[in-house]
Amino acid sequence: MFSMHILVALSFGCVLATAILWLTPPRRRSLSRMIFCNLWLIACMVSLRTSVAHGYSLLGEIPVHVLVFAVPVALTFRLARRASASAGT
Repeated sequence: MFSMHILVALSFGCVLATAILWLTPPRRRSLSRMIFCNLWLIACMVSLRTSVAHGYSLLGEIPVHVLVFAVPVALTFRLARRASASAGT
């Protein structure tokens, strides 16, 4: 059930989220976090649509795509919270 595609998507999302927050100035992290979340949602929706178009069942793919979406988004919120706490804002 847990395929290489899922690992690649999770890894890419986590690395992208970390890079975006690391490269963003502290004052803009909230905005960049929300932009990332919206773009990552669109990417997950496109991936879900592609999976269903290639014959996978929607009920089988939804839990996978929720996981692929939720892990990088949760990481983004955690990193942003930690960065704002260490910056004193």
